[in-house]
Amino acid sequence: MSQGYFVISLDMELMWGVQDKRVIHDKRRNAQDAVKIIPRILELFTEREIHSTWAIVGFLFCANKKRILSIMPEDRPRYVNMKHSSYAYLEQIGEDEFEDPYHYAGTLINLIRETPHQEIATHTFSNYYCLADGQTKEQFRQDILSAIEAAEPYEIVYHSITFPGNQLNPDYLEILAENNIHVYRGYEQNWIRNTAFTRRFRFLQRAIQPLDTYLNIFGPNCQALADTIRTNNFCEINPSRMLTAYSPKTSWLELLKIKRIMGQMRYAAQNGGVFHLYLRPSQFGSYLERNIKNLTDILDFFSTLKNAYGLKSVTMEELATEAFRLAKNLNQPMSPPAYIIRPARLD
Repeated sequence: MSQGYFVISLDMELMWGVQDKRVIHDKRRNAQDAVKIIPRILELFTEREIHSTWAIVGFLFCANKKRILSIMPEDRPRYVNMKHSSYAYLEQIGEDEFEDPYHYAGTLINLIRETPHQEIATHTFSNYYCLADGQTKEQFRQDILSAIEAAEPYEIVYHSITFPGNQLNPDYLEILAENNIHVYRGYEQNWIRNTAFTRRFRFLQRAIQPLDTYLNIFGPNCQALADTIRTNNFCEINPSRMLTAYSPKTSWLELLKIKRIMGQMRYAAQNGGVFHLYLRPSQFGSYLERNIKNLTDILDFFSTLKNAYGLKSVTMEELATEAFRLAKNLNQPMSPPAYIIRPARLD
């Protein structure tokens, strides 16, 4: 039986990345909740020996505002809608982590570094939207260079990236290669995300897609390890499922949501596939205990599958290492990129 893999990636933004989506009160509350829940998640991962990848916004590495200002790019994204730019909010933030623990995260980053089997990846420096109108490839290049510089005091070298808003721009991958980042989170692959279907039946996609959170409509959404390899030595790990936060409005569907995830995990374990779960801790704090319970149930089920089928927990970088090793052993040609459809551009 082929080896199955369990990948978890987490997007860590705190108050960066939500400035264009919520009023200040809600932003601060979500950031406060994220600060509380991240240590709890790390405890769960330690207890169950879970390997995971934390993609962290580069601003959070900076010890103070002076550090942000000193390493931020000269050529910054000029979005058509500048509310999407993190730079537009620099005047509103505190001077350092002591004054403002929701825009700086040195303590949390060190806690992640000290936890076994955790990879720290980049989520770009400024929570950069690669498909937003107005930004350019050169601006993205400079953003990545600043992200790398921000992590240097922590002796962190990036190998993986998750894109803010899942806005993967294939034209920008060569910039990642220039900086030895060869692993990225791709797009969920299923028939409803086919470009031709989406263009003709966008309304149907929007109606059906949420149902797959609770019912098996699109199948397991698990990759074969060999299928993660792309051209130019890239490893594209497609998401199988986003673990959405608990909501009282859909509380009666929570059991179905977790069962759906467990069904996908079982498929990966039994068929030698890759199940990739991703989540955003900043969304989990409002109902902290219920969200922790959901994650605990999932991780306990992983332990069951590990014992029964040998399902293996790996970081994104570790999965890429396994995939490249397999490709070398099989003399496998690199697959062409298989982009199905990009997310909608930001307005």
